[in-house]
Amino acid sequence: MNIESDAQVLGAKVCTAVGCDMHSDDTLNMVDQDFSAVGESLTGDETIISKGGIFELGFFKPVDLVKTVVWVANRDNPVLDPSTSKLKLFGNGNLVILNQTEKAPPIWSANSLNATEAVLGDDGNLVLRDGSNPSLVIWQSFDYPTDTWLPGGKIRLNKKTKEPQLLTSWRNQEDPAPGIFTLELDPAGTDQTLIRRNKSEQFWRSGLWDEQKRTFSLLPSKMTGDYTDTMKCECLPGFVERSPSDWDLQDSTGGCARNTSLQCGNKDVFLPMSTSNLPENPHSPQVNGVEECKLACESTCTCNAYAYRDSECQLWDGDMLNVKQQSDGRAGNLYLKLSAFDVRSRVLSPAPITEATVIGVLGCIYLFKRNKASERGKLKRLQGVFTDFLKTKATHNDITLDTNLFNDCKTEEETQELQIFNRSCLAIATNNYSWTNKLGEGGFGPVHMGKLQNGQEIAVKRLSQSSGQGIIEFKNEILLISKLKHRNLVKLLGCCIEGDEKMLIYEYMPNKSLDTFLFDPKEKASLDWDTRFNIIGGIARGASLPSPRFSIKSYT
Repeated sequence: MNIESDAQVLGAKVCTAVGCDMHSDDTLNMVDQDFSAVGESLTGDETIISKGGIFELGFFKPVDLVKTVVWVANRDNPVLDPSTSKLKLFGNGNLVILNQTEKAPPIWSANSLNATEAVLGDDGNLVLRDGSNPSLVIWQSFDYPTDTWLPGGKIRLNKKTKEPQLLTSWRNQEDPAPGIFTLELDPAGTDQTLIRRNKSEQFWRSGLWDEQKRTFSLLPSKMTGDYTDTMKCECLPGFVERSPSDWDLQDSTGGCARNTSLQCGNKDVFLPMSTSNLPENPHSPQVNGVEECKLACESTCTCNAYAYRDSECQLWDGDMLNVKQQSDGRAGNLYLKLSAFDVRSRVLSPAPITEATVIGVLGCIYLFKRNKASERGKLKRLQGVFTDFLKTKATHNDITLDTNLFNDCKTEEETQELQIFNRSCLAIATNNYSWTNKLGEGGFGPVHMGKLQNGQEIAVKRLSQSSGQGIIEFKNEILLISKLKHRNLVKLLGCCIEGDEKMLIYEYMPNKSLDTFLFDPKEKASLDWDTRFNIIGGIARGASLPSPRFSIKSYT
C-alpha cells in the first residue's frame, strides 16, 4: 500500500487547483466533519476530512503533490477551474462533479439514488448512504478502486455491477488518467493475482494461493542494494527510449526502440545477460540442445532473444516484459539478439578513450570526431562560442583556462586539470548506463559506476532532464568543487555535455558513502560509538569553520 502520510487525499482531478490542506479553517464543512448532506457541495479548496484526520476528500492538482492520492473520481475528465466546479450531492441521492454550471451535464457521476449523505471513513472509503439507515451502503468508492489497494478494499468480480474490481496505474506521475498496467484476479480462475500490460499481456503473477498467507515485499531483496532504493524500468542494452520526455515522467508506454536494426541471419550477435527471471510470454520450439535453440532465434528475423534451460528452448519475438537484471556476475541465462555494430561498439571492443583538459569551466562541452566536413564546421563554430564564454568566466573567477577543449577521445597521461569526457566513452565505461552499474539517484539525477579503458574507476553523475535545479547545481559544482582539494572531498575529475546530456565525472568511492554504514542493517555494526562520535565531531568542526577557500553554498 502506498500510504505514506497521516493526511491522504481522495479527490476529483483538477487542472489548476492545488492539493487541499488538512487544517483549512475556511472549508464548507468543519474540519471535524466527515460527511456532506443532500444539497451541500465542495468547491475550490473546501474538503471533507475523516474523523481520525487520516483521509481527506477534495480537489487536487496532480503535480508536485505533497500528500498521497489514493483514489480519483474523474480520472479521464479534469475540471477546468476548481473555484467554479463542484462536488455535489443532489436531492435524488446522486453524487456528481460539475465543471462550471449545474445546467451542464456532470463530468462524473456516482449514478447513485436515494442517498442522503456522503461519509468519508478512516479506512479511506467514501460511502453514500441513507442517514436514517447508516448500515445500508448505497454506493462506495471501494467498489471502484483506482490505483491503490487500501486495507478493506477488494480485488474481485463485483457481484452487484458484474464488473471486475481491479487496480489501474496512473498514466504517469503527473497524470492520474488510466495507465497501461492493471492488477487483477486471474480471469482463468487459478486464484492468482496478475499484473497485466494493456489488459492483455501478462507482466507478473503472484503464484497460487496457499490458503494461509502471502507476504509481499515492497522492495524485493534481490533488487535492492546499498545505493538503490527502488526498482527502475530501463531499456535493455542496444535499445533506447522512444520518448525520453515521457520516461522522465515514469511513463514507459512508448517502450524502447533498437539503436541499430538487425541484419537478420548470422550477421547479428547475442549478448549474454544474467537475469533473476526470464521475460513473460515466450514460445518454445522443439529443438535438440542449446545450439539448435540459438540457431532457431538466429534464423528468425523477428526473434529478439533466446534462453535454454531444463532442456527447453524459449524464444521471444515481441516485447520482453519484466526482465530483472542481476549484478552478481553470474553467467548469462538470457541471450539478447543485437546488431553486431552495437555489441562491438559498446561491449566487445570499446573505442579508445580521450580525456581533454580544462580549468575553471562554468559550462563545458564535449565534441567527438566527425568525418563529414559539415560536422567539423559546426564544431569549429561551437568551439569559438564556448572559448569566448570560458575566457570571460576565467577573467571573473581568477582561474586558468585551457582553451584546447575539443580534442578527440583518446587515453592521455593523468593531469591535475579538469577533464572533458566524450559521452560515447562514458557509455562504454558504464555499460550504457545499465541498471547493474547504478549506484544511486538523487535530486540531480542517477549516478553510475564506470571503468575507463586505463582501468580507472569513476562515478558518472547524469543530470536528469526533469530536474528543475539541475543546471544551477551543475554550474556550481563545476566552478566550486573543481577548485577544492581535500582528502575528505570526492574529487571532481571532469564533465561532459552533448545536447540535453549533462554529466559530472567523479572519482569512485570503493568504500561507499557514510549513509551506507549508518543505515545498512549489516554495515552499521562496523561503526562503534567511538567512531560515530568522531564522525559527529568532524562534521561539527567542518560546519563551524567556514573558509573563503571552501565557500560552497547549501544548494550545491
